[in-house]
Parts: sequence; structure tokens; C-alpha cells
Amino acid sequence: MNDQLLDYVLDQLEPPAKHQVEARIEADPEARRKVELLRQALAPLAADQEIEPPPHLAARTVARVAEHVCHELPHAPAPGRGETLGRPWWRRADVLVAASLLGIFVGLGLPLLMRLRSPGSAAALVECQNNLRIFHQALKTYEDQHKELPSLPPPPHNLAGVIVPLMMDAGTLPATFSVQCPGNGPFLTCAHTFEQLKNMTADQFTQAAPNLLQSYAFTLGYRDEAGVWHSISRLDDLGDNAVLIFADNPPPTVAFGNSTNHGGRGQNVLFLDGHVQFLTLRTLAGDDIYLNRANVVAAGLDNRDVCLGASASKP
Repeated sequence: MNDQLLDYVLDQLEPPAKHQVEARIEADPEARRKVELLRQALAPLAADQEIEPPPHLAARTVARVAEHVCHELPHAPAPGRGETLGRPWWRRADVLVAASLLGIFVGLGLPLLMRLRSPGSAAALVECQNNLRIFHQALKTYEDQHKELPSLPPPPHNLAGVIVPLMMDAGTLPATFSVQCPGNGPFLTCAHTFEQLKNMTADQFTQAAPNLLQSYAFTLGYRDEAGVWHSISRLDDLGDNAVLIFADNPPPTVAFGNSTNHGGRGQNVLFLDGHVQFLTLRTLAGDDIYLNRANVVAAGLDNRDVCLGASASKP
């Protein structure tokens, strides 16, 4: 039940589960107490939610902590002669407070810590969203420099994953950009430049293709009535806030299910205007984001038909 309470506070529950938890909270004073404790513990995070963390902050913090954990702490100095120690360090009230905090930590803290380390955790979701925002910033920088949005290259290199080395070679996407979603594994960068890809044999390119975008998906664009393919574009009749361009990877069996990046609970998606949204279902306005209206992984059938493809997908 503690896991459900945490999901409830983070607003990550589906409506039926949310109603069930709310009924439990209404009837159980202990559940209400735990919800209040969780809200108090998470409240300070709200003040920082608009602040962009430095790149790879989590990894660098863990490394820093590990470095100092291995060092032996200095011994406390012995009291000098004539010094009085004053009252004992631990009074009965101190013991009671410490015992209460320990009880709260064991009851809530450990499950919370385990959840924060899990693929479906709120921390992994936030890190993934920040990664998508980095991609969007690189996209806008590319547009500022080239007066147009980037497009996939001609065949045979017109794969969704090629967008990353293409933008890296253009100098707009940092080489430190992680093509691995934080909810799906450790930090991982793209191993190839676009120039390297062009010089590969067909077999080498086929082998490299799935790893270029690793655990993300990029738009496959759409074809107009004449069959002409179009990549990302500003669509006046839709608006930038409706153009979906980037997201968590589709599931291994593309025909059904959510991305596995966040434990199957849903997928982060990035829109052309830069806003990021977490979808608990793989549909947007009734449209499957991983299949076009013909139920295949290919370019959309018109400018309203979204299809995001994994790294090795072609329009």
C-alpha cells in the first residue's frame, strides 16, 4: 500500500487505482498520516522543479559520495581538561524522536528509496524529461543556424536514429547527450558520427543502426497526397504544441503496449514547442504514436498522422 500512496502523492495512478486509494485514505487515519508525511517530504522539491539541473548531476553526485565514503573519518578530539560536557547528548525525548524518525524511515523511507531507484520512478521520469528538453534545445539551435529544422538524410541512411549523429556533427547536439533513457539503463552516448556512418559498409551500418538512438524514438514525418515525404515542419493548422517529434522508445513488440523505459507505466513525449508530457497510454487524441493509421511503422499518411520510430526505423 505504501507504493500506492507514493504514486498517489506523485499523481501517477490511473483513475480506477486513484479512486481506490482515495477511498482507503478516507477510511484509514494511518493512511492519511502517511500521505501527509509524504507530501511534507516532497514539498521542497516543488520550489526547484523549474530549475534545470546541470548535465549528469546524478552520476557526478553518486561518484562524489562514493569517493568520500571510502575515506576514514577523522577522530573526534578528546575533551580538554577542565571542560564540562554539560547535559548528556541523549535525553529521553531525543531517544523518542529518533525512534519515531526511524520508524517513519523504515515504514516509508526504504520503499521510497527503492522506488526512486526503479525504472518507473519519478526521478527517472524527470531525468528523462530533462534529456528530451536538451534535444529540443539542440533542435532550436540547429534551426537558428540553418534557418530550417533538421531532416533525415536520403536513403539508405534515412533512419530515425541518424538524427542524433547528424545534429552532433552540426555541433548543435552535445556529444554528452545520452541516447539511453535514465529509466532504461546507465548513461550512454551515441558511438558514431554521421561521417563515420556514411563510410560504413551496408552490413556495418545495419549493425550500428539500432544503437544510434538506443532507447528513444524520433518522428518519421508524413507523406502528402502526392506521396512526397516531409520531415519535421511547422504546421500552421496544428501549431507547434501539437507536433510530436520525440519520445521514449516503443515496446519490443510495437503493435501494443507502452514503452518499457519506465516500467511500462507510460512514455515521455516531446512536442515541437518544447513542452514534455507523460502519456500513460500510447495514444494522443486517439492516434497511436508508434504506428501510422495503416498500423505500420512508417511515415504518417498525412500531417495529422503521428508515427515515432525506433532507431533503425525508416519512413
